[in-house]
Amino acid sequence: MENISNTIALIEAGSNRKHLLVVGDVMLDKYIHGAVERISPEAPVPVVLALRRSQSAGGAANAAMNIVGLNGRATLIAFAADGDFHNVQAADLAGSQQMILW
Repeated sequence: MENISNTIALIEAGSNRKHLLVVGDVMLDKYIHGAVERISPEAPVPVVLALRRSQSAGGAANAAMNIVGLNGRATLIAFAADGDFHNVQAADLAGSQQMILW
């Protein structure tokens, strides 16, 4: 537990001075939240009653957002296909004061 406390203290003390470069692929993570009441008779998979759907940035975008969440600064250089991530998340990431998009 002492190591975790020391690590957290180091992150909080110095993270606002760091500017990190994050390079990689970005994607959109999609989640379905719901209830399972039975197993499908055709295959051994749960049948989900979808109550809510959510999505968030994944891959390198998630790493960059975590850096910003720790009061750091991030420059994100990434590859994204013309799909869901490009259409939904790029505007959200660009609105961050601590992140530069390329």
